Amino acid sequence: MWLSSRTRMPSSGKRCLCVVSLLIAHPRIPPSSNSRVKFPHDRYPPLRFLPGFACGSMTAADIRALQEEILLEKIAQSAPRGPSRSEARSGRHRPTSHRCDAVRFGVGWRRRLGPFTLPEEITMRPKYAVHIVACAAALAAALPQHAQAANSPVYPAKPIRLIVPQAPGGSNDILARYFGAKLAERLGQQVVVDNRPGAQGMIGTDMVAKSNPDGHTMLMTSTAFTMNPAVFKMPYDPIKDFDWATMLGSGPVLVTVNASMPVKSLQELVALARSKPNYITIASAGGFMHFVSAMFRSQAGFDGVIALYKGGAPALVDVISGQAHLAIATIPTGGAFVRSGKVRALAIAADKRSPVFPDVPTTAEAGMPSYQASIWWAWGLRSGTPQAILTKLNSEIATIQKLPETQKRLATDGAEIAIRTPAEMRTFVPQDIAKWAKVAQEAGMKKE
Repeated sequence: MWLSSRTRMPSSGKRCLCVVSLLIAHPRIPPSSNSRVKFPHDRYPPLRFLPGFACGSMTAADIRALQEEILLEKIAQSAPRGPSRSEARSGRHRPTSHRCDAVRFGVGWRRRLGPFTLPEEITMRPKYAVHIVACAAALAAALPQHAQAANSPVYPAKPIRLIVPQAPGGSNDILARYFGAKLAERLGQQVVVDNRPGAQGMIGTDMVAKSNPDGHTMLMTSTAFTMNPAVFKMPYDPIKDFDWATMLGSGPVLVTVNASMPVKSLQELVALARSKPNYITIASAGGFMHFVSAMFRSQAGFDGVIALYKGGAPALVDVISGQAHLAIATIPTGGAFVRSGKVRALAIAADKRSPVFPDVPTTAEAGMPSYQASIWWAWGLRSGTPQAILTKLNSEIATIQKLPETQKRLATDGAEIAIRTPAEMRTFVPQDIAKWAKVAQEAGMKKE
């Protein structure tokens, strides 16, 4: 019930209108659909409240202190007083039994109420005082509970935005959509995949680094995250600006070529590339793929051009069309093209063959034992995300990883489940950054 009340301001003599919300209805006030009703003074005497009640500027502590002051100042029972000078001259002094003394408040209340001006005198009739005290007590009891609820919000409170810093169709995008759909089922909120490719994945990653750390914006990233600092100037700090939910999985990469190229093995490809300097064009998705492409060119010992693309899928499309000769691809991205015969896999960069492509030899078997590279995928968040949210996401994703459907899905894509806690990820990421920085230094790669 909202009441409209006039309060006399002794300092200026003007009247101010304040609207207050009563948690406990007054017994003499009839129900009304009008939220701001003025009642006749001869039947329903007006109530006078502090502006702080209407504006919501008072804290629970302020209300408790106000309640104590009201009681200490004898709001319910006034002491007898004599007439004022003007009342004595005019003879208009009324008996004190019909009204209570004014309640006076000091300058401390003005400070606590901030920009609002508090009347120095607030007059109430005795029979209404008990209801005012009851309202103050109800507010004092309700506000701490509301504050506690605000400090422990339900997560997620809105749809989650999962940023993929690569183009659609790549391994990051494929895994983001699968895990995002499963996580949405468990959390009861939509997980929206938002592809933000460009600048070797740094555009989308920087968006997460500058997002609100409330757990509603996440990053689907991969090994490129720890490789980029070795070869690019970063717009963010990869260690200080991120927290981690978990690692999803890991898997080796494939060396693939256009199906019409006259090479049937890795040795034949290397021989062709060495015989024709700057002839071979390597299509790279940037980031991790740029790194492993440069490593392959360096260890194979030939001069070639590395063309950068916004994702693994666009890079392979150009290999298929003949615009590029070869591409280093993850199994989730390149596997379907290999099965369809559009590209040919010459080797897998691992120490053992993949059960997905058992006929594809390892790089060691193909004559390049030192060339081994694998990619990992993980979910990151802005640093400062509450630990409770990180723990919840880690637990929910771990449950998804253990599903037979998930294990079969990753195995089909040549990947293995890799479960890590947020604390383990905080240790792993700096170590991986240091590892790739050393590789870049040994390969003579410089920051761009």
